[in-house]
Amino acid sequence: MKWTLVTLLLACTLVACASNNVITADAPEMPLSDVKVQELLVPVTGSVRVIFRRDTFGPAHALYSLGVFVDGRHIANIGSGEKLTIYLPPGRHIFGVGRRFDDAVPEREIAVTISDQYQPILRLGLVAAGWGGWKITEASY
Repeated sequence: MKWTLVTLLLACTLVACASNNVITADAPEMPLSDVKVQELLVPVTGSVRVIFRRDTFGPAHALYSLGVFVDGRHIANIGSGEKLTIYLPPGRHIFGVGRRFDDAVPEREIAVTISDQYQPILRLGLVAAGWGGWKITEASY
């Protein structure tokens, strides 16, 4: 009986931390109040669209936002299941994910070259069911 209870509790813990992919078209745009660098929200001539999309998780992860970084700069705090659309000049950029606090630095980063021909969607999710921190990867939808 004791082992059954321990196994059940462990399974519930893992399910609560499971990362669920979100379809970009279905994800709501994040609130503008959570965007720290508002000028990135406005397309200018020659700029390239970049979309960040955060996975959904169990109830515990829905309670806090996640820091989004571009070229080392903390630009926004994104909530569970939300997306953020920004506009950047073409070229190589370093995109990151980390804690939402003002003095935070990216925990994971990825370098991506963007252009009119390649406007990435970046997926923000958990590593190893929540035990390994955050990850940022390129997504196809």
